[in-house]
Amino acid sequence: MNLLSLAIGATDDSRNHLRDYADATDTPAWEVVEAADLLDRVADLLDKAAQS
Repeated sequence: MNLLSLAIGATDDSRNHLRDYADATDTPAWEVVEAADLLDRVADLLDKAAQS
């Protein structure tokens, strides 16, 4: 497994944990929302890197 695949997996796992937390909470903390947005951006960049 290369490092890019490992990073993609770790990012996806983190995003899933944040999504589970947000789904279980009526009003998730703003930090969680911000972290989810940042991880979405990281995931986009990692996907682009994996395609090149």
